Amino acid sequence: MRTFVAAALAAAASAAASDHWAVLVAGSNTYGNYRHQADIAHAYTILKSQGVPAENIIYMAYDDIANNRQNPLPGQLFNKTDGSNVYDASVVDYKGKDVTAEKFLAVLTGDTTTAGGRVLESNENSNVFVYYSDHGAPNLVAFPSGGYLYADKLNDAFETMKTNKMFSQLTFYMEACESGSMFPSLTSDGSIYGVTASNATQSSWASYCGSEATVNGTAIGSCLGDLFSTNWMEDTDAAIQSKSMDSETLSTQYDTVKTGTTRSPVLKFGDFSFNNEAIGEFEGVVEASSDDLWIQSWLNRGVALFDAEPQRASAEHVDQRDHMLHYLSNKVMTEGGDENHAALLEEVTLRSFYDNTFQAAFPGLLLEELETELEDYDCYRFLIDSFEQSCGKFNDYGFKYARYLRHTCIVGDAELVGDTAQTIHNLCSGAQ
Repeated sequence: MRTFVAAALAAAASAAASDHWAVLVAGSNTYGNYRHQADIAHAYTILKSQGVPAENIIYMAYDDIANNRQNPLPGQLFNKTDGSNVYDASVVDYKGKDVTAEKFLAVLTGDTTTAGGRVLESNENSNVFVYYSDHGAPNLVAFPSGGYLYADKLNDAFETMKTNKMFSQLTFYMEACESGSMFPSLTSDGSIYGVTASNATQSSWASYCGSEATVNGTAIGSCLGDLFSTNWMEDTDAAIQSKSMDSETLSTQYDTVKTGTTRSPVLKFGDFSFNNEAIGEFEGVVEASSDDLWIQSWLNRGVALFDAEPQRASAEHVDQRDHMLHYLSNKVMTEGGDENHAALLEEVTLRSFYDNTFQAAFPGLLLEELETELEDYDCYRFLIDSFEQSCGKFNDYGFKYARYLRHTCIVGDAELVGDTAQTIHNLCSGAQ
């Protein structure tokens, strides 16, 4: 009898695990952006430790940080200062130039032809968890190559997933500046719940920076994480420690993370009807349990929380728009050298270029808020592409000015859009 019950429970657990899927994406590269890949690596360790099968987790990262020549601890990544290495090269599915918006959307929609690798094979019974960490601008987020991910294309992917019955419920955590602009079309009855690190107009912030970017006495030289991201993952780590993954709800985690993320306004979007479900239903695998087990989970939680060592939260934060300046300034102060001085001067010069170019192209225009929803995404893509063809690829600081291009597409006609592209081209050609 015991053998039969054990087999039945094992089968049930296996079935539950197979209905949990995740997609994890770091959208940047270069050592100055260490934190994004560390965020994603940490998320993978959480999901894997909590029973989500490795074959159900799709992991995208440029993978140029752990073994970067600047990394003082080669082959390792750290998302906080406790000394826990979160890197495992063997689990990264899409690396280098394969980390693109196009392939990410293909992974979400199960398009193996476009993705060229593993994709979601979820169904109408599946809970899907998606987590993205990188830079953003109004209605777009960045990838290391292949163009940007725009909000309308992300929404199209959601619609395809719905049509193909690829999830029962989907939770999407997004770490990026102005990430609150990425879910304009989510509805209250669409079974998709989105949480963003910021609103539609403000930056998100890096965490474990400065003197905190140190592991076992070794200075890493770049921020270890992002504030929203380390907050939600450290909250989940605490839930694991206190055995409350099956009792802490998505709603409770949102409230905890929103309170702890003091530098940017965390927001939620979409369908809140399943916010009382456990975080373990998305960030792990929660097995079906009886009322007795539910009560026991709370007893375990109380004992563990009483005995646990308090979490050491990050206190040194940097605006993502200013992180590269912070990173390069730190290199000059700690290492010196002509190469580091030149890189810092180049960054300062580039920031001045953005300031001067957009001031000249949009004299007197000051956009503190996004005045209305963007409808003409083709116009927006055209102006973003036009700028980059004439002036070079946006960096994280320059992204703060993308709102001016967005504004033009909202208020202007075809003539104004064309004139704006020409003005920017002339300014950049003159600067060159």
